[in-house]
Amino acid sequence: MSSRLGKRQLFRTLFRALEAGGAQITCLNSENSFPREFIASFADGAFSRSIVYLWNCTYDEVNHRPRFQVTGVDSHHFLFTPGVDTFLMGYDSERQVFAVADPSRRHAGFGASPSVYIPEPTLDAAHATGMASYDNVRGETIIAVRSVLASVLFRAPQAIHEIARQSKGSLTLQALSTPTEKRPRQRARMLVSRAVRDARFPGMVLPAYDHRCAVCGMQLRFVEAAHIIPVSSGTWDDEINNGIALCVLHHRAYDSGVMLINGDYSVEVNKTRARALTQSARGAGLAEFRRGLPSQIVLPRSIIERPSPAKLDAGARLRSGR
Repeated sequence: MSSRLGKRQLFRTLFRALEAGGAQITCLNSENSFPREFIASFADGAFSRSIVYLWNCTYDEVNHRPRFQVTGVDSHHFLFTPGVDTFLMGYDSERQVFAVADPSRRHAGFGASPSVYIPEPTLDAAHATGMASYDNVRGETIIAVRSVLASVLFRAPQAIHEIARQSKGSLTLQALSTPTEKRPRQRARMLVSRAVRDARFPGMVLPAYDHRCAVCGMQLRFVEAAHIIPVSSGTWDDEINNGIALCVLHHRAYDSGVMLINGDYSVEVNKTRARALTQSARGAGLAEFRRGLPSQIVLPRSIIERPSPAKLDAGARLRSGR
C-alpha cells in the first residue's frame, strides 16, 4: 500500500496540506510531541485550535483492508479539551488522502493498539472526488479527504461530521467537494461548501505564483490568494484567472483600494484613497509604499494561470470607484 512516514514527516505533510489550503499554522507544542496541538488561522479571520493524533494508513494482511492503528496514546485515552477540536487521523501517502475517525465516538478508553479500518473504495472515492465517508459496523462514520482539501476539516469540523452521519452523507460530501455544487441552503452544507471553496482557491492560485507575492516577490509563508473581483461584489468566481498571489501587506492594500492593479498588469496607488488618507492624518509611509511598487506585477509562467485583464480592470474599477 503506501509507504510509512515518520511522525515528524506525517505532521509536516499535514501542515503543508493545510498551508496549501490557505492556513497559517502556529504550533503549541514541540515537533517531538504526540499528539500535536496547533492553531490553524485563515486570511478571512477563521481559525481553529486542534489536538491531532496522526498515524500511517497501512494494509492489514490478515483482514485484507486498509487501516490506521492507534498506538502511542498515553493511558489509552484521547485528549479532549473544551473549545479545542480533537482529530484522530490516518494518512495514505499513495493516494494522498487523510482518513478521520469520528471523535464523538472515541471518548471512552480503549485496549492496546486498536485499528480504524477504511475500505479501499472509500479511499479511492476521496482521491477521485475530494471527499467520501464510510459507516463502519460500530456505527462510526469515517471521513476520507484528499490532501488538497485537508483545510476543510479544520475550517468546519463539526459541520463535516454532521453531514457524514446523515443518510447518503458520503454522496453529499462528494457533491460538495466538486466545483459544480450549487450553493446549498442547509447550514452544515453551506459551511462545508464554503470551506471547500476556500481550500481550492489558494490551492490553485499560490502554486501558479510559486507562493510569491506578485508585487514584491516575498514568500516567507506570508502570501495569500486574493480575489481580483472581490467576493463582496456578488459577481466574483473562484476561477484561477480571478486570483492573484499577494503578501499580507499588498493583499490588504489591494482589498482596501489603496493599491490598484490594472488590466495591462500595471500597479499604482489609488490617488483618491491616498488623498483621503493624507487628509485624515493617516498617510505616514505612503511615499515609501509608492516607491516600493513595481511598474508591473510578476505573472505566472503558464498563460492559462495568469489573471484575466478584463477582471483586473473590473477589479480596479470596483476598488477605485471609477
